[in-house]
Amino acid sequence: MARSLKDPEAPLTDVQMHAAALIAQGRPVADVAQTLAIPPGELADWRALPAFIAAVNTEIADARESTRQRLRALAGDALGVVEAALREETTPAKIRLDLALKVLGLVGAGALAQGPIGSTDPEAVEAEQRSDRMFREMTRY
Repeated sequence: MARSLKDPEAPLTDVQMHAAALIAQGRPVADVAQTLAIPPGELADWRALPAFIAAVNTEIADARESTRQRLRALAGDALGVVEAALREETTPAKIRLDLALKVLGLVGAGALAQGPIGSTDPEAVEAEQRSDRMFREMTRY
C-alpha cells in the first residue's frame, strides 16, 4: 500500500520515490504528474506527507553533496589554470589583475578564512574547555 494521508505510516512506493527525485531536480509538479501518469491532486497530497518531504530533501542534499565533490575534484585543475594565466606574460594585464585580486580575496577573506579556527596553544584550549564545562554546569538547571 502506498503512503497516503489516510495511511501516513506506509512506506513510500517506487513511484512516490521517483516523484520525489523529479521534484528535487526542479521539475514542475504538472510535468511530474504527467510523466508518472498520476493525478496532480494525488501528487499534491504526497507533497504534504512528511516522508515525501524528507525524500525530496534527501534527494536535494545528495545532489548538493555530489556537486561539492565534483567541484573539489576540479579545484586543482582550476588553480593550475589560474596560476598559468597569472604567470603568462601574454595574458592581458587587466585579466591578470582581476585574477590576482580574486585569489587575494579568497586567501584573505573568502572561503579559506571562514571564522576563527581556535587556539593553537594547548593551555588556552584547556582553559576554554574548562570554561565551557563550567558554563554548561551553571545553565543545566
